[in-house]
Amino acid sequence: MKRSRQTEDESVLHEINKASDAIRKKYKLLQERKHATDKPLNDMWKPVMTPLKKWVDQEKAQSSDDQTDDPGSSVQHVRKSFTPKQ
Repeated sequence: MKRSRQTEDESVLHEINKASDAIRKKYKLLQERKHATDKPLNDMWKPVMTPLKKWVDQEKAQSSDDQTDDPGSSVQHVRKSFTPKQ
């Protein structure tokens, strides 16, 4: 009786190890596939994305500068006088 329980436990552990290895392999394949598709896309869009990222960073810096100048107001309004042309 004790022997069969031990072999049953060993077979369960063996199945768990097989499943664990299969999961690791699948995860590694998915990571490699993701890397294989991300790199060409990044290379293709780099000429577009680099200037956009710089522009976004500049806008963020300007908005944080504006907020530090006037912490009570998040939006600054500019008034210009209007004189109609005659």
